[in-house]
Amino acid sequence: MNEIKIFVTHSPNANSIRPQIPFFDHITAGSVFQLGPLPKGMLRDDTGTHISEKNKSYCELTTQYWAWKNVTADHYGFCHYRRYFSFSSELLPEAGCGSIVLPYLDKKARKMLCLEETDIRADVEQYDFLIAKAVPTEALYAKNVYEHYRQAPGLHVEDLDLFCQILYEKYPHMQKAAKAYLNGVRFYPCNMFIMNRELFHWYASMLFDLLDAYEQQAAVFADKYEWQRFARDKHTKGSCDTTDGRDTKRYSREGLRTPGHLGERFLGIFYEYIRQLGTWKVKELQMALIEHTQRPAARRPDHQEIPIVSAANASYVPALFVCLRSLADCTDPRRRYHIYIFHTDIRIEDQQIFQTELENEQIRVDFIDVGMRMAGYRLKAKGKITAETYYRFLILDVLKDCPKAVWLDCDLIIRRDVAQLYDLDLDGYWLAAAVDPDFAGQCNGANPDTARYCQQTLQLKDPFQ
Repeated sequence: MNEIKIFVTHSPNANSIRPQIPFFDHITAGSVFQLGPLPKGMLRDDTGTHISEKNKSYCELTTQYWAWKNVTADHYGFCHYRRYFSFSSELLPEAGCGSIVLPYLDKKARKMLCLEETDIRADVEQYDFLIAKAVPTEALYAKNVYEHYRQAPGLHVEDLDLFCQILYEKYPHMQKAAKAYLNGVRFYPCNMFIMNRELFHWYASMLFDLLDAYEQQAAVFADKYEWQRFARDKHTKGSCDTTDGRDTKRYSREGLRTPGHLGERFLGIFYEYIRQLGTWKVKELQMALIEHTQRPAARRPDHQEIPIVSAANASYVPALFVCLRSLADCTDPRRRYHIYIFHTDIRIEDQQIFQTELENEQIRVDFIDVGMRMAGYRLKAKGKITAETYYRFLILDVLKDCPKAVWLDCDLIIRRDVAQLYDLDLDGYWLAAAVDPDFAGQCNGANPDTARYCQQTLQLKDPFQ
């Protein structure tokens, strides 16, 4: 059987999801910038022969270079922690961005995308070159690929001109394909592809040769503050305007990623060239964009901290803040507290407000996105019982190392130190809870549904105890 290696690129110092999928290996691009140890099983691109230190300008291309120089396989593939291929034989619904948009890469999504060994192998071994499906430039508000680059914020079309000038000089047989692609109306995004060994080594040798030459020539022009107009009529009818000065040293953050953007355009040129040759089997695969990719990261409470858990959605943020503010006002100055908020949609900006306003030497606050854990469950919510009510069942999973924790609904006002609850002796008991008069009243006839739920679903012998 052919050996298939598909590398999923992650950013350094990130805490992104790492789903276990056949043939997919997770790797940190720019591993030299990793501040701490990498997660178990994560590959790094700064071993062997590498250019990991160029990640801030080359982006995911440092992963491609590392694989080219250090990995032996029959097929090489590349995608991102937020974007995966679909191997489904069916055309799946796409959003306006040209991608299948999914909230999570859960079991249901993996089944939809056919991310199983047999489906992946069937496509990969049948084709020499698989590429992420093209996006019409019309959807990108550009008349062609060249104009799309010209209009991109932070980029400078003269860099593309220079790159093409070098391409035409070094590899003149690619000129026809380059002109066709750059003047065309189909843009291949994200540097996502799977190639057989022969094509990949051919592609990589040209790509990094071209980028090396580009960097050398661009540096010369930057040092001399010169501006060169390239490819006046090489690959597009609309040539760029001249200007008085150019200094790539003053590029914005996006501009400094120019080599990565140029590599993305070269992938489209190379695909167009291979397609024109007609001797290789090629295919476009749909691309799935995963909206939630952060792994729920909870700082573990130390043995002196009291774990406190609550849950809320974005609409309940004001009530949650009042609750936690009241809790903070009642803390014992001799104790320490670690608050965990389970949620799926609270904005980063709001999370930062909580941490800024509440955290101190006594209190730490962590927001845990439980969306991935809850995906696939149908949570029945009714009236005051919201989906967040069920999140308390995740405490055993998220805080499995804690001997016990305090759960608080987010619509409470705290008037005494919650450490008193935590300190209750639970030896021989699973939990300590207060009698809820409202719930008892519902069971006693105020709400027949609640009574039936207690009897039939919970099968409680006596819901009033």
